[in-house]
Amino acid sequence: MASGRSVLLGIYNTDGDLISGELPGFRDTARRLAESNVSLFLQFRGEEALFGTAVNVQRSGRRPDTVIVLIRALPVRYTRETGRLVILLYREAITSLESADYRILNIGNDEELIRAVRAGEADGRRKVAFESRSSEFVAGKLVATQTAVVVSRNLRASVAHVAAVVDILVPVLRLGYTFSVSKKTFDANLSILPDKPPNVSAVDVELDNQYISRASADGDVYRRFVDALSDPGTTAFNSKNELSRGIATTIYKKTRDRDFKQQYLRMISAAGLPVDVDVDDAVASVIQQKRTALFEQYLKSRRFNRSSLRDALARLSSADSMAFWEVLAQAPAPYDRWRQISDLLQTNSMAAASFSERFRDPASRTSAPAAAWSSVPAGRRNRRWPLAVAAIIVLCALVLSLALLTGLLPAPVARPNATVNGDEALRIVSPDGIAGISTAKSAVLGLSAGEELTIQEVTPPQDFVAMGRWKPIGLFYLVSPEASTFDPPARFAIIVPANQSIEGSTIIARNIQIGGDWEQLETHAAANGTVTTSIPSGGLYGVFAVPVPAPE
Repeated sequence: MASGRSVLLGIYNTDGDLISGELPGFRDTARRLAESNVSLFLQFRGEEALFGTAVNVQRSGRRPDTVIVLIRALPVRYTRETGRLVILLYREAITSLESADYRILNIGNDEELIRAVRAGEADGRRKVAFESRSSEFVAGKLVATQTAVVVSRNLRASVAHVAAVVDILVPVLRLGYTFSVSKKTFDANLSILPDKPPNVSAVDVELDNQYISRASADGDVYRRFVDALSDPGTTAFNSKNELSRGIATTIYKKTRDRDFKQQYLRMISAAGLPVDVDVDDAVASVIQQKRTALFEQYLKSRRFNRSSLRDALARLSSADSMAFWEVLAQAPAPYDRWRQISDLLQTNSMAAASFSERFRDPASRTSAPAAAWSSVPAGRRNRRWPLAVAAIIVLCALVLSLALLTGLLPAPVARPNATVNGDEALRIVSPDGIAGISTAKSAVLGLSAGEELTIQEVTPPQDFVAMGRWKPIGLFYLVSPEASTFDPPARFAIIVPANQSIEGSTIIARNIQIGGDWEQLETHAAANGTVTTSIPSGGLYGVFAVPVPAPE
């Protein structure tokens, strides 16, 4: 092995007991490798590589047996020859077993691999077209956070395929990837098996037949994921999901060909890949694909803007608008998932009425048919109630005008700007009119020249709202700039819509760390549904319902 690298090796029996070596603590891993008869297990994480293999051995005077060899190498320096690490680790395993007086019979009932390892040719890679295309296709799937299943009965070819994929993934291996060649299904990003497992509808590659599944449809897309690895910026990502989202979004933004973009978005939607799309494409995907996956991603992304979505829906034709709401109404989703866009349902009154009725909270639905509460036909009722509302508004306006003319009410007068302790007051309201900040201008600190305090409704990523017993009600607001502070703290108010069904108390909390850590703020609730608190700085704030503990 290369100098400067720490290598620890352990030999386990099939029950997971360490029988020789200096690598304890891998009992469960050894048992899993034995159960699945794993010929190659290779896992990269950070600067560490963990290798494992089940080897059939025999000691003098004893019956043949199977042992599990595990090797941990640290640190791993990722280079273009990292794939060669496979043969080096195999050689280390064979040498260690022979030093412990084991006679090597075979690996995976294949003696050819052992001969190739001894000769230094285990990877056996040849630069042929199929090998290049298949390894790029699989590597692209892994970069896109997909798992890949390959079938082959040739152990040496399987090991070579793993080595080729590892070489492609060198820039991002530190993010954590697992590879396996086994007789039975084993949990890995890339699994190579002798036959198609029953729980998989189709395999990705058949090495022995030189066949790539869906190569014509998705191959170009996955190769673009691989091409993106040449960008030095990929080293800045800290997780596979971030990497996949970053590459997927970059491909989306750079794609000018409309047909390819539609194909790309269909594949992204079907695979459930993370991507940041524009509002128009998010809406169009619902209509064209009859799926809500991309639209749901848009609602959860920081690109979500209520006004932009309302404008996009308003631009739809009548037929497209009906199709959009019909797909949402038929989507297999709970009511809570769509509650955050309930105020947009008026874009198309007929479609919205159908959508709202289907997704109304089951507890509030009426079990009696419509004919039970009115003998007027539904179509006629829908035509009458807007006229009634308009008549009431006109009547109120006439009464108010008469009151002003007769002096019963004082005429409105211009008021000077309000002050807070002698300083001019500052009131900032979110575009949707639901959240607001009240403070003195002099209390706002940390604003750069030209910067202004703003409040914007956002839908944070899902991991932001994983709060256990706390239940987010869909109201999240970003106070920008996030580095701004208030001294003294500013008054922050959010109006909770009357149609929100909340069990327990309502609180405002401040996000203090990405990943779902929130700090509860002292919250006051008014009778009109407004909740208020004092905030010390900018940042992300949300409203949560906290269930009241049941009495003991």
